[in-house]
Amino acid sequence: RENDKAVELLEKALSLNPNDVDTLIVYAQGLAITGEDEQAIQSAYEAMQIDPLNPDVHDALATVLSRVGQDEKAVEVLEQGLTSWPRNLELLTSLRRIHFFASDYASALKVSETITEMDPENFGNWQARFEMYLDLGALTEAQEAVNRMYELAPERAYDEMAKMELAKGLVDGYREYLRKYTEARSW
Repeated sequence: RENDKAVELLEKALSLNPNDVDTLIVYAQGLAITGEDEQAIQSAYEAMQIDPLNPDVHDALATVLSRVGQDEKAVEVLEQGLTSWPRNLELLTSLRRIHFFASDYASALKVSETITEMDPENFGNWQARFEMYLDLGALTEAQEAVNRMYELAPERAYDEMAKMELAKGLVDGYREYLRKYTEARSW
């Protein structure tokens, strides 16, 4: 498998420079993908020991922990990082993502509000808000989020606009946005 080959190459790179944080991070993520959970966690923590003042290392450790099913620890790592870097969009986005995939929408939306205050044109944040509101059945809020997405990048919002129309029971509107989505995609 390609992932196994990539891990082997990273092991060779680490044998030459075992303290290269960037390589350790990618190695840990590769191990997590290939199911080597314990080794992935160990490598991510090694990167943290080498460079604990790097927010990217906190983010990478949290990503590895989340990937191997340790979301609570991942949240702790991100919250620890956010005490040092409270306005770090990468850490906040990862925290929102973990809460989102755990269906902890209250926490995810709280983090999303912070992201919105810092970066009101963050399309991905509006997209996550839309998905959460839609799942919660909060159609007014979902409509506001999808409208903002449409303002930012209409061609990227057609899929969500179609979902919104369907949620409102407007089949013709759903079909129209689905058609626009299909035409906008470069298949």
